[in-house]
Amino acid sequence: MNEGCDGGWAIFHGFLAENGHMVTEKCAPYRAKTKDDKCSRYKDCPKYAKVTNSYYVGGYNWTPNEK
Repeated sequence: MNEGCDGGWAIFHGFLAENGHMVTEKCAPYRAKTKDDKCSRYKDCPKYAKVTNSYYVGGYNWTPNEK
C-alpha cells in the first residue's frame, strides 16, 4: 500500500519494512491494486518478520531494475 504503480515506490518498501512489521501472504494476500484499501483492514494480522536495515542499490528510487 505504498501508492506506487507497477510494484510501488521502491523508497517506501524499505521504509515500511523497517518501521513496521511484515505479515504473511495468508493474512494480507497480494492485490494488484491498493486504491481505496486501508491499513486498518490488516490490523489483526500477526507480526511475522521485521527488517532491521534496507539498502538502495544502483538507481536509488527512480530507476530501479532487476539488475
